[in-house]
Amino acid sequence: MKRNLLAAAFFAATLTGCPGMEIVDPVHEIEGDEFLVVMPFKDPDFPDRWDSNPRGHDAARLTTEVLSREADFGVRAYEDVLGLYLAEDVTKLSPRDVAALCKADYVLLCDFERLELRDPKNINMVQGTARVKVRLFQVERRTPEEEEKERRRADEQRRAREAAGIGPLDWDRGGRFVAKAERVIEARYPSDFMHPGGDIFLPEDQVQEGLMRAVANKVAKLYYPHPKEKIETD
Repeated sequence: MKRNLLAAAFFAATLTGCPGMEIVDPVHEIEGDEFLVVMPFKDPDFPDRWDSNPRGHDAARLTTEVLSREADFGVRAYEDVLGLYLAEDVTKLSPRDVAALCKADYVLLCDFERLELRDPKNINMVQGTARVKVRLFQVERRTPEEEEKERRRADEQRRAREAAGIGPLDWDRGGRFVAKAERVIEARYPSDFMHPGGDIFLPEDQVQEGLMRAVANKVAKLYYPHPKEKIETD
């Protein structure tokens, strides 16, 4: 339904002579009857993504909210993820475990590679910046025999890559990371044309809140069609 509304807007813009409306397609097509769940973002200040509080949880929750509002596929509530803390050791849950416990077909995993609330080289202006690695795990429901066969293939591939001096690929039981969907996004706050270098008076808590929202918007947009922006305003 949301995609139909976007197509209607594009058609209306064409009829009224509004040029330059370019639609950006999602990096991977998720079917309308499938569900995605967002794991906590990995904060570099914490050893595990499940401990990444509050920024890792804020970014994941906000991403969940944007996807729930904009995407055509199903999105599990972030409360379902928080409920996993009832597990004996939540840090041992794999993406496949999270998918099973939340009844999802896809799991979104994001890692902050850089997260700064101000530029240390700029003493006058305040601007938060983030760089995030985004990966999509797709569940593959296999029999035990198929799972064992896939594990042997993964082990063989790992040994071959090590012998060739090539880094390992991510592998997890019960699914795969969608290689074509892997992206690295960068976000700033404030980032619009009114404050290209930051702001003088913004307190740190507002910078953090704005940056998490900017990150969430950019990550979520990878998974639903949207008009291409000429000026970055997130």
